[in-house]
Amino acid sequence: QDPRTGKQLTRVPQSGAGDGGRKRRRKVVGYDLQISVPKSVSVLYALGSTDLRVAIQSAHRRAFLRVLRYIETEGLIITRTGARSARHEPASETVASLYTHILSRDLDPQLHTHAVLLNICVRPDGKIGAIDNHRLKQHGGAIAALHRCELAYILREELGLEVVRDGRNFKLPIVPDAVARLLSKRRIAIEDDAHAAGINTAADRKRAQMISNKTRADKIKGLSLADLTRDWARQARETGFDHVSAFAEVEAR
Repeated sequence: QDPRTGKQLTRVPQSGAGDGGRKRRRKVVGYDLQISVPKSVSVLYALGSTDLRVAIQSAHRRAFLRVLRYIETEGLIITRTGARSARHEPASETVASLYTHILSRDLDPQLHTHAVLLNICVRPDGKIGAIDNHRLKQHGGAIAALHRCELAYILREELGLEVVRDGRNFKLPIVPDAVARLLSKRRIAIEDDAHAAGINTAADRKRAQMISNKTRADKIKGLSLADLTRDWARQARETGFDHVSAFAEVEAR
């Protein structure tokens, strides 16, 4: 519905038999663009003070908004127009909601944001239409890389953190690799299943995503952030890592 007038803009048909007994396809109501920060950044966020958490989440949000501006200026959200919807044009106006989460499904720290794009837009001719996410998917690698670059720059220049390259990603040396891996249970589970199936998750992103979907457990509810933080700190200490001392210099800035 139009938020100003309440006018119905599109219909969402129910799945099942349609006219003539043909099965109707359920309409796609939106698309989810998700970006996570590197695990070492999530660990620093999880074990840091309230002020440090605010600073890291702000850096992540600013990097994410930079991604959204890139998507808009490059015309990556398109709509189909013309006869048989054969012409592709950038959408003039779109709608998205942002949701930031701090946990993986295995209750490890994982700071990430979803941009839920509604499958509706204003076309260049002013009419209402659906969006096509094909170009957005084609540029998925560039979108993720832009977020990493923007986030790394902010963490280095504004928070004074050392940032080093880690393959396609980056990491913060202030967080030991052993701690980052210990708090990566979801990633380890995906990699173990992929290895058993002979899949290289770095080279075959599509099949890796299929394994991620297949191994996805139900979300666990009822635990407080304070309880989780204490448990993360306990796990870190068991590796010999004292996060209070290690993060003291960063906290003092």
